[in-house]
Amino acid sequence: MRGVSLCGFLALLVSCLKTTEGGTGCEDGFVLLEGNCTVCNPGTYDAGSECAECPAGQISKEAGQTRCTDCAPGHYSGVGQPVCVPCERGMYQPDEGSSSCRPCPVGMFSRYEGSETCTACPVGTFADQPGSFQCITCPEGRFSETEGLNECTECPKGTYTPKKGMTRCIDCASGTYNNAQGAKECKPCPAGSISDGGDAECWPCPGGSIQPQSGSTSCIKCKAGEYSPTTTKCQKCHEGHYSERGVAECDPCPPGSYIDFTGATFCKSCPIGHYRQKPGYDDCAKCQKGSAAEVEGSLQCPKCLVGEYQDKEGQASCKKCSAGFFQNKVGAEECEPCPAGTFSQPGSGYCVKCPAGSYTDSEGQGQCKLCPTGSYNEVEGSTSCTLCAAGSAAGKAGSTNCELCSAGLFSGEGAEDCSQCPAGHFSDKDGSTSCTACSAGSFAAGLENTQCTLCPAGSVSESEGADKCIDCGAGTIAAVEGSTNCTACETGKFAYGEGNSECATCPEGSFSASQGLDHCDKCPAGSFAASPGSSNCTLCPAGQYSWVVGAHSCKPCSSGHVSENEGSVKCTACPAGSIASKEGLSKCSECPAGYAQSLPAQDSCYICQPGQFSPNAGSTRCTQCAAGTFSNQAGKSSCTKCPGGWYQPYSKQKSCRVCPAGTAQGQEGSTQCNICEPGTFSNVDGALDCTPCAEGSAQDKKGQTSCNTCKGGQYAGGEGNLRCKECDGGSFSQEGAGNCTLCPAGSYTTSTSSRSQCKQCEPGRYASGLGNTECVSCEAGSFAEFWGTGECTKCSPGHYVNFQGSTRCLECKVGFEAPGNGSAICSPCQPGTYANETGTVMCTECRPGQYNPYDMATSCEACPAGSVAAVSGSAQCTECSGGSVAGVEGLAECTQCTPGHFSVDRTVCAPCAPGSFNNITGASQCELCDAGYDAPNNASLACDICEPGSYSEKEGTPVCALCSPGYVNEISGSQDCEPCPMGYEQPKAGATQCKICPEGTYTDSIGSDNCMSCPRGTYQDQQGGNTCVSCPDGKTTKAEAATSVDSCYWEQCPIGYHRNSETNGCDECPQGTFTDTVESPECQPCAMGFFNPIRRQRKCLQCPSKHWTRSIGSIHQTDCIGPVLVMCEGVNMTGVCHAHYDRELQVPYTAKSLEVQAGKFKVCSGKNMYLRCATVTYPLRVDDLSDSSQLAFSPLSLESDIDDSFCYENKGEEYTPSRFYNATISGHGCKNWLNTQHPEVGDNTFCANPDPSKKTQPWCYTHDPEVEWEYCQVPKCVWDYECYTGNGFEYRGRLARTEQGYTCQNWQSDWPHPHGYHNGNGVGDHNYGRNPGNSERAPWCFTTNLFKRWDYVNPGRCSREKFPFYRD
Repeated sequence: MRGVSLCGFLALLVSCLKTTEGGTGCEDGFVLLEGNCTVCNPGTYDAGSECAECPAGQISKEAGQTRCTDCAPGHYSGVGQPVCVPCERGMYQPDEGSSSCRPCPVGMFSRYEGSETCTACPVGTFADQPGSFQCITCPEGRFSETEGLNECTECPKGTYTPKKGMTRCIDCASGTYNNAQGAKECKPCPAGSISDGGDAECWPCPGGSIQPQSGSTSCIKCKAGEYSPTTTKCQKCHEGHYSERGVAECDPCPPGSYIDFTGATFCKSCPIGHYRQKPGYDDCAKCQKGSAAEVEGSLQCPKCLVGEYQDKEGQASCKKCSAGFFQNKVGAEECEPCPAGTFSQPGSGYCVKCPAGSYTDSEGQGQCKLCPTGSYNEVEGSTSCTLCAAGSAAGKAGSTNCELCSAGLFSGEGAEDCSQCPAGHFSDKDGSTSCTACSAGSFAAGLENTQCTLCPAGSVSESEGADKCIDCGAGTIAAVEGSTNCTACETGKFAYGEGNSECATCPEGSFSASQGLDHCDKCPAGSFAASPGSSNCTLCPAGQYSWVVGAHSCKPCSSGHVSENEGSVKCTACPAGSIASKEGLSKCSECPAGYAQSLPAQDSCYICQPGQFSPNAGSTRCTQCAAGTFSNQAGKSSCTKCPGGWYQPYSKQKSCRVCPAGTAQGQEGSTQCNICEPGTFSNVDGALDCTPCAEGSAQDKKGQTSCNTCKGGQYAGGEGNLRCKECDGGSFSQEGAGNCTLCPAGSYTTSTSSRSQCKQCEPGRYASGLGNTECVSCEAGSFAEFWGTGECTKCSPGHYVNFQGSTRCLECKVGFEAPGNGSAICSPCQPGTYANETGTVMCTECRPGQYNPYDMATSCEACPAGSVAAVSGSAQCTECSGGSVAGVEGLAECTQCTPGHFSVDRTVCAPCAPGSFNNITGASQCELCDAGYDAPNNASLACDICEPGSYSEKEGTPVCALCSPGYVNEISGSQDCEPCPMGYEQPKAGATQCKICPEGTYTDSIGSDNCMSCPRGTYQDQQGGNTCVSCPDGKTTKAEAATSVDSCYWEQCPIGYHRNSETNGCDECPQGTFTDTVESPECQPCAMGFFNPIRRQRKCLQCPSKHWTRSIGSIHQTDCIGPVLVMCEGVNMTGVCHAHYDRELQVPYTAKSLEVQAGKFKVCSGKNMYLRCATVTYPLRVDDLSDSSQLAFSPLSLESDIDDSFCYENKGEEYTPSRFYNATISGHGCKNWLNTQHPEVGDNTFCANPDPSKKTQPWCYTHDPEVEWEYCQVPKCVWDYECYTGNGFEYRGRLARTEQGYTCQNWQSDWPHPHGYHNGNGVGDHNYGRNPGNSERAPWCFTTNLFKRWDYVNPGRCSREKFPFYRD
């Protein structure tokens, strides 16, 4: 133990052993060598008997060490080394005691010596060799998006990296592309192509759009009036062509239109009087003489019809031949006059002979003059008329003979009609020249008499020549025939009316007072005549009367009636209150007082009974004694009043009644006793008034004899109470009390319980003050512990009670507080505070850097990174404002970002991206560079202005773009580039000026990158041209880019043109002609049956079925006439021939041969389509109508079928498809029916209606994918003119009067004729003629005449002239 203590506790065990257990005696770190203690050198250690070398990986830095120390990580050592060597750069060692270092693997590096670990190469770099001390930045065109890579990846097609060290590839911007991997940049799309961004190739602009600049993101649609022959520029449409916006080719102006300038968006319709057959022209041709075009947009000029002419070019319509002139050829320039003896109406194709009875005396007459009345002629074509001989007459103009005057008539020479013998005269044979007067006493009435008649009895004629006999006047007579004067009737007789032959005697009751009267007067009322033949009447005496007219006696007045004067017509009844006691009296007597008579016409009075009276003489009734009065004897003149205490409720009484107990009456003449009101009483009969109830008693009923005493709990104050009142709740009373006493505090009475005493309040309830009707539960926040409490005690702070009627309070829970007295509830700790004990009086605020967003919290939380809480008691943390950050939790303040940076998520400050900048501290965002500026680097403090020739068109552009070819700018900071104007070019990008186009070239749009050569057939002799000048018609140039008109020359004429032998030029074929070969010497006219409305055509169009043309060279479809019937006045179609197209009610000549050239006709042997009729149809020719089995008569009237090629009927199911209608209402072209669901229509593109069950008019399928089908603009054959076709089912005119002159009844009315046609088929709220049932032969209507149910309406049948779409 002594040895141990000598070594000390700090000596190593080895050292101790050396000393105590037979060691060398050398100190630690020393070894015995050659008898001496030798210190071990650095790099060795005391191994006991020797100094041993430290093993690799360990060292001893100083001499005298007893052990070696391991090398730290990142270091190594060899054997016997005094120090550890740090690992070289690119090497690392993670372990202690290592003898060597490891190379960093590929994709990793160690930048410093002595590294314990290697770091993965960051994104954007790589290390492809082990032992790297640094990473290599990814070159342009490559990227690395993850750490620790040994190589960078090539950017795929459509992307690029413009600089080294990129972590991702950038998509090629819109307008650029890249078709190779590993690209450093993207190439701009060439002009005429575009890209959307990230594209490996560019896409050419679609037809109708261009892009003159390279590097573009979208194509520009060609403007209306332009087209796109290439993808880089638009050109203006040539003359005769037009376009809408965005089309690849211009459309030629359709036939009938033109345009005379380039760049047109529309075509003009040919003006009236002009036409154009072919498409694509820049002008319209004038109509030639003999033709006209009446509408704009005509394809051809129809020739003037028979009966028309036109003597000028370029006219809108043909002139009708004037009346008296004619023209029997089409296309005439003038009309010829009709010869004398003939006439013509306006627009006639021939002259008509004047019929018998008419004449003309010179040529050129529009109508024949009728022979004047009194003259005549017998043959056609007369030039004068013959006067009628005496005794005959011609009463009508245009007579063909004169007629003899019949008996009763006469005339002189040249009379227009025979004169009638006047009244009173006669002629008894034909051909008389004068008439004989009738003798006196005879007459001849009216005109045309052949004899005279004697005047009948009762009438006379006083002189010769009477036209009538005059009836004898009233009161006179003529007794025999042939009388010449009349005789007057004597007095007492009369003759009524005129024409009497004898007088009559006046009957009884009538009289006549003088001679010559026509009637007897009846005796007036009040008089009489007792015998016939009287000359006057007698008055009735007083007391008698006669009320009838014509009386023969008078009557006496009956009893009760009187008549006071003579001549009375009636007796007067005695009025009420008076009498007449017998017949025949003249005056009435009054009834005395006490008596009365209520009725008139009485013979006695009656006495008034007890209970009644009458006060005066002449009373009409006895008056009843009124209620409250009486009378006890008959014949009284007045009644007596009832005394006080008595009453009488009824009238007509003999006595009064006494008032019973409970009632009273203090006045005389009362009709009733007053019942004692509630609160009063009477206890004897006959009382004069009632007594009020005393205090403490009451009576609530009427008519009582006593009052009731109030019970306990009730009271009645003062006198006259109706009832005892209950004490109010909160009070009480004794029996018979006059008032109630209030309950003291702490007690109560209710309105329903006994109120003779008050009750105490139970614990938890109280009643404050006096007069309580109930005890109230203590409010929440207070309590009452004992009975009879007048007030409740409030809960102390930190305590609460949340219900009423409590006897104690409760402690608040954790998270709640109650800071004052009387809390009904504990309030939850508000956000920003907390409470972690029960019974808390007030919650504690959260400290700065902490927050609490909830109620009832028991603790606070630290603010998250990016937000702070600057003050105590925060309910929430405030996010760092836009340009400041908070990197960790629980902070009270934010840190602002430096200029060139902005805050991200309020936790990190990030640099501004290229194209943006900021130059302030604490920015929340970076501002985009304005258009015209750029910023190519991160963390920019300002933007750079774009140089001339470059631009940036929007904000936030990283790098300014160069102006595309065709565009320039000359100033710095440009936002766009200006397009070179038309006539200029710029082929380079980034240019500041445009170059003018040389001669022979042009640009017809702005922004061109090169000038285009003028195409063949054009030239440009100026610099800066925006179009090329076309060579004159038919000429071209040998090459492009011609600079002079001298370069134009003739070449081979194409189809549709012919060689002009005089000018050697190529002239276009006009309308009505064509050529089908090149280099034609002349144009061929369209054959008959064909037409051509367009110039420069290779063929003509065929007329529709049943149509024809009058000649070759027809221009318009209107030259295709409908049904044609030609009739000639000679056999074998010789002599004068006439063409007929429609209805002819009268054929004014005799036809001997005919030919149906087109269509079908109905012809009849009589006028107005009567007598023998037949149907003739094309083709038919009859050379001799007098000897033919086909038709053996000469037609005098005819009618054609109206063709339906130009309009449709019903729904168009039978409409004949026509080449004239092959487009829809909105202009869509029609599909061929063979390629549709209705191939049965045929191989054509004409409008039709194969589906009438679903569609209502002709239609067709269209080529537009968005419009499957649409209706066509085919007119409907609705005859809204004043004429009709067929049976008039389609008639829609406005004629409302029948053939017989009746007014039509409104179709929606059933008066005067009820019917079933109210709506549909043309009928409605009107009275126009219709054929709604399709069953009658013509339009008709119901009439307003009660006796004529219906009648035909005849507006006349339709002819071709009515319909402009069908006019030939």
